[in-house]
Amino acid sequence: MTISDLGNIGEFLSSIAVIVSLIYLSFQIRQNTKQLRRSEYNAIGVQASSIRQMLLQESNAELVVKASDPENDLSETEKVRLDAMCGEFVWQEFNIWDSARVGAIDDYFGEEEYRSEMLSFLGGEPFRGWWLQNRGQFPVDFRTVVNELIDRESGT
Repeated sequence: MTISDLGNIGEFLSSIAVIVSLIYLSFQIRQNTKQLRRSEYNAIGVQASSIRQMLLQESNAELVVKASDPENDLSETEKVRLDAMCGEFVWQEFNIWDSARVGAIDDYFGEEEYRSEMLSFLGGEPFRGWWLQNRGQFPVDFRTVVNELIDRESGT
């Protein structure tokens, strides 16, 4: 066997090693992607849990009910609390939308149950006022999605 033959064998073995390395890396990337998606879902769950916890407080639940009735006038303190609650909800929705947009999670906005849940809040008077006043702080693409959901809900 000549040195040239040994060089050819070495080159062949190194090409096999490169292929094996690429296969291994593809498995690692898939596993890492799954872990990142799981982390993103967990973060969304924590955000949603904080909103649920906020609404479990009787005074906050009463505030939402009171604000939903246009005949009730809110005190200045109640307006501040409602503003914070609306902000928490919409920022959570933005984070979900943005995570779906970049592919970190599945696109919830296309699912009927999710749209229905989101619209139960979006369609209420407290939210509409908050949205009209604060929508400028969100990216145009998100504003378009939310406005379309609201328009679809109101039938316009």
